[in-house]
Amino acid sequence: MRCPRCKTSYWDKELQRKSGTVVGEIRRADEIGYQGTHKYIWHACEGCGKQRWVKLEHEKPISPKCHKCNSRRHTTENHWNWKGGRNLHDEGYVTIVLSPDDPYYPMARKQLHQVYEHRLVMAKHLGRFLEKDEIVHHLNGIRDDNRIENLFLTTRARHQHETIVKTLQARIRVLEKNNGI
Repeated sequence: MRCPRCKTSYWDKELQRKSGTVVGEIRRADEIGYQGTHKYIWHACEGCGKQRWVKLEHEKPISPKCHKCNSRRHTTENHWNWKGGRNLHDEGYVTIVLSPDDPYYPMARKQLHQVYEHRLVMAKHLGRFLEKDEIVHHLNGIRDDNRIENLFLTTRARHQHETIVKTLQARIRVLEKNNGI
């Protein structure tokens, strides 16, 4: 029997699960509403215990874990391309991937689970989360030098004021040098 609305065999799987199919029971594809000539086994996921029909190949289930448990193994440290969670952002800043159980996780951008390393270093140094209007400035101007002695905490308004003052001071030095003063 297929779902009356979408005509898929998911309906069959739910009916089989509710009917009390025994783990380890083997059936042909046409017996459970699938197409083809393969055999399937009613199998419990090794990760979460969820039961489902799994295709048999050489008398073994093809995927012993369900899709959800399989995808978990490809996150963070378990991902094939994991490089320790440190990435260089396009603008030169270093980002850190945080796990949801990290105490500073609320500072991370939700979709990417990332936080700028200089903000994380300053927050850990202060022992608190940083406010949105607080800016961590690199004193030597090198954006990937995140030593605490190179970082300075300021507000957005103060940072803009200091930047303007530094720009004007540099311009004055250039003019004085050109005029021989």
